[in-house]
Amino acid sequence: MTYKTKRCEVCGQYYAPNSPTQKYCMECRVAGRKAQNAVYRRTHKVEIAASRAAYRRAERNKAAADVIIRKAESDRATAAGKKAVEDYKQEEYKRRMARNADDWFGRFLMVFCWVAAVAILGVGVWAMVVNGVSK
Repeated sequence: MTYKTKRCEVCGQYYAPNSPTQKYCMECRVAGRKAQNAVYRRTHKVEIAASRAAYRRAERNKAAADVIIRKAESDRATAAGKKAVEDYKQEEYKRRMARNADDWFGRFLMVFCWVAAVAILGVGVWAMVVNGVSK
């Protein structure tokens, strides 16, 4: 859809607008927008200040809420971490006790086997001596 040609409010030349509310040609668009913004800022100082204050207040509230949430998460993580460490220590203690028990039994078997071997050899040597099988 084409609109009837208009005259630019900044430079005065005629142009074909892209919308019915367009006031400036493509070359003057940025300058016209800056001029409109300057006028708005001059005439609406109170509204702009109130809007900025509300924005800063919302940011402060958001930051405070974030701090509270992070502290709560940290507390939960700390409590969970302490419990996990305690559970790990208990499990490690159980594993160590089981390993020690296995070690004790292994040592006992080793000693028993050595004693049995020495006894068997000793009995054999004694039998050879008694029976006169020396040399």
